[in-house]
Amino acid sequence: MSSLFHKILSGARRAGIRRTAFAFLVPFGFAIFAPSDADGQINSGVITGAATDPAGGCVPRAKVEIVENGTEIAHAPTTNNSGQFTVPYLEAGI
Repeated sequence: MSSLFHKILSGARRAGIRRTAFAFLVPFGFAIFAPSDADGQINSGVITGAATDPAGGCVPRAKVEIVENGTEIAHAPTTNNSGQFTVPYLEAGI
């Protein structure tokens, strides 16, 4: 009888260890494979605007020049038919 009891107790210990390991490893696995919040952070910006004349009307197909302060890189978008422009992927700076 003691041999049977020992086998049952040994199995219970192994099951307890498995449950404990499972309880620690599953959340750890989720933490490793879960998407990071830092992935959503970007180090660039976008400038959008509109070109208007003194009377407030839109200026279609106008050339706009934007120069990044830190790099001196120039961007020259052209406004659309509504006078609006967008310059994406500008390096963030002060």
